[in-house]
Amino acid sequence: MSEEAYFGLDDDKKILERVYIDYRQQMYAVAYGVLHNNVDAEDAVYQSFLRIADNIDKLKQFSRQEILPYIVIIVRNASIQIYNHNKRELAILDDIDDGQFDVQAKPADDEFFEKIESQNLAMVLSKLPQMYKDIIYLKFSCDLKAKEIAPILGISADGVWKRLERAKRLIREALEGDEPDE
Repeated sequence: MSEEAYFGLDDDKKILERVYIDYRQQMYAVAYGVLHNNVDAEDAVYQSFLRIADNIDKLKQFSRQEILPYIVIIVRNASIQIYNHNKRELAILDDIDDGQFDVQAKPADDEFFEKIESQNLAMVLSKLPQMYKDIIYLKFSCDLKAKEIAPILGISADGVWKRLERAKRLIREALEGDEPDE
């Protein structure tokens, strides 16, 4: 199959069946890796399929290489939500302030990032916490809007913007620390 015709189907139900057949084992493995419980992992996969079904039009636009990372992010976040629910944790990741972020820091602007070499940026991105990698991937690689990312991650659109801004700030700080003085 060619990349463009991976799904090659018009029926959303058949696309979901294809996703299930192709990715169910990887989805379960990701969920079980977070939850360490068969029942909860199955629930996470089920919830992930509901989110995928809600975003089926976006899924149709992805190439074969883009689908698995997209699905992994959805499953990981569904699993984390189940884990947090099971532990009765009421704090939401967006509201956690662990003191790493300086409120007085310079705003992250796109001009700064345009000047950075891709190798340096890739190294910094690899060191980011997973929740920021997910936001960066969904926003810039999958070209999703905040309102499209929010249901995938199970957070508000404002939460998406907060995480994106924090990720940019962390990237800026890391890259500015590596830049030679001019």
